[in-house]
Amino acid sequence: MEAAIDDFVLVNAVCSDPPGNKTIDGDLDLADYSGFDDCMAGPGTGIAEGCCAYDIDLDDDVDMSDYLEIHAAFTGPV
Repeated sequence: MEAAIDDFVLVNAVCSDPPGNKTIDGDLDLADYSGFDDCMAGPGTGIAEGCCAYDIDLDDDVDMSDYLEIHAAFTGPV
């Protein structure tokens, strides 16, 4: 007996950005904080290109729970 699977695609979309630190400079400041608004789309919406760093809770979307995490980790102005 033989079996085959056709048209199968495996996608592994892993964010490589450090959580919240969009500028990758070691702190979470206004430079990181300001870009969050453009990335926030709400729960269950996925992550827009360039917004991986803002998915703090790693649930594959950028929403208020991520905002709360960023707000708590905020280190101050640039």
